[in-house]
Amino acid sequence: MNTKNRFLNWFIACLGVIIVISLSSALYIEKFFSKRIKYKKPEFILAERKKMVQEYGAQSVTLTTRDNKQIAALYVERPDARRIFLICHGFKRSKEYVTGFLDMFPQDSIFFIDFRGHGQSAGDRVSLGLSEYLDVVAAVDYIKKNISSTMPLFGLGISMGGSAVLRAAAAGADFDAIISDSAPSSFKDTVTCILQSTRRIPYPIGWLALTWYEFIMQESISRSCYKNYAAKIKCPVLIMHDERDYLIDFKHAEKIFGSLGSSCKLLWVASGTRHGKMHKQIPSQYKKVVDGFIDACYAR
Repeated sequence: MNTKNRFLNWFIACLGVIIVISLSSALYIEKFFSKRIKYKKPEFILAERKKMVQEYGAQSVTLTTRDNKQIAALYVERPDARRIFLICHGFKRSKEYVTGFLDMFPQDSIFFIDFRGHGQSAGDRVSLGLSEYLDVVAAVDYIKKNISSTMPLFGLGISMGGSAVLRAAAAGADFDAIISDSAPSSFKDTVTCILQSTRRIPYPIGWLALTWYEFIMQESISRSCYKNYAAKIKCPVLIMHDERDYLIDFKHAEKIFGSLGSSCKLLWVASGTRHGKMHKQIPSQYKKVVDGFIDACYAR
């Protein structure tokens, strides 16, 4: 066998291996994001939900999104409230995991949602904010039509929830201001981080697998990139991120912040908290920053 043929055979063999691994990786990613979230402590969720209803008077609400998904929500109305918070949880969480905001903002009405594929909501696919922003849009529409069209509405999202809130604002959701906590800057960068941190799929193969995944999803993941939405956001925005975030690098926050079209924006940096846990680990400081931002940017 001459050198040319040997090279061709090696090239075909290597190409075949890359294709097989890429397809396997794409199917792994598809499996990772195309199933409902199963919770390790369902008893905790049930207990928190019961507490929200019995102690805080939470009312159950069902929303319908523009793509016909049924989204579960709980609404806690405060009699003398002057503002409403829409709270959006992170990946593999639910509305019951963010009940701490009820005590953080005791004088405000608070609206919690379960993203599609999470908690009590319908759906068998999750996408780190790529589609979940439609759930946020549905919640904003409901609040404006059924609760108050004049009371200030502030969207607060954690990690995936932060990404969904940002994209919803870019799509026209009528927020008076938004708070994005530990949000990823794009679906592709986030999945790359996950693949690298778990080391289940090497980066180059994982990146190539995402191209296959786009075909499987029949969705352009480029739509979730901050370059395509951040400049469209005009309302005040607070970006919160830990400088040592182990999962979503602080660079994600810098990218989003630098591209925002908002005339009033703030990047607040924490240190030493776990990803998406700032509101639990430093609640007093968290509340002070959020209230200070709203007073400075919205109330001026």
